[in-house]
Amino acid sequence: MTTHRLTLKEYCLTLIRFFQILHIMFTEWLRWLVQRKPAAEHLYRAVVRLGPTFIKLGQVASTRPDLVPPEISERFKQLQENVPPFSFAAARAVIEGELKKPLNECFALFPQEPAAAASLSQVYFATLPDGISVAVKVQRPGIRQLMERDLAILRGIAWLAERFNRGLRDLRLTVIVQEFGRWTLKELDFEIEGHNAEVFRHNFAAWDDVIFPKIYWSHTKPRLLTMQRLSGIRVGDVPDRFGTGVARQLAQRLAEVQM
Repeated sequence: MTTHRLTLKEYCLTLIRFFQILHIMFTEWLRWLVQRKPAAEHLYRAVVRLGPTFIKLGQVASTRPDLVPPEISERFKQLQENVPPFSFAAARAVIEGELKKPLNECFALFPQEPAAAASLSQVYFATLPDGISVAVKVQRPGIRQLMERDLAILRGIAWLAERFNRGLRDLRLTVIVQEFGRWTLKELDFEIEGHNAEVFRHNFAAWDDVIFPKIYWSHTKPRLLTMQRLSGIRVGDVPDRFGTGVARQLAQRLAEVQM
């Protein structure tokens, strides 16, 4: 069993974060009482306000309508794409901090607006000094410390829930929180993601219809991932664009790749 020890400073910061979470949940509950909008809408607002850890949980919930009410999982699908971005100044600070160079020396072109924002990072379409087009994934500033506090709070809540509710104990909430925290914190090391992509790229080198992006290690660090820019369409758009026949072929290929 993993032991989590907090310093006095970290304990105080975690306690402050706990009251912040309570405040957000309480204000959204009051809005629900007054406005009487669907509960899923207020839960969505609360999750976005609570930040990356809870957005990540919401994204997981959006894929599990068997575990959460369908109206909530449907609303939470918006979290897969519509996550508030962080500022260009913050992104620039992360890039320059990781590469130890000014941004204009690292990239020939780098836009101020991200192409997409997610719970842990956001992506920019940029150009390397040699003219190669790349997708640059920049980690949200301070996210590790925030997520570690959130996970400590969630572990405490899960422990209390199991202690006082037999039904929740059978769900093994503490195990779920620990597993969620383990793989989520691992996602924060982009070098691991880069190495995994290279392994897949090597394994599928002989497949002419499967592509994994090349990783540019000169511009990749634990909080920064730079990869070959590839274009495509959403999987869900394939039936309308190309018909059910192509969609079936794609489904079969995806199953083969996953296996």
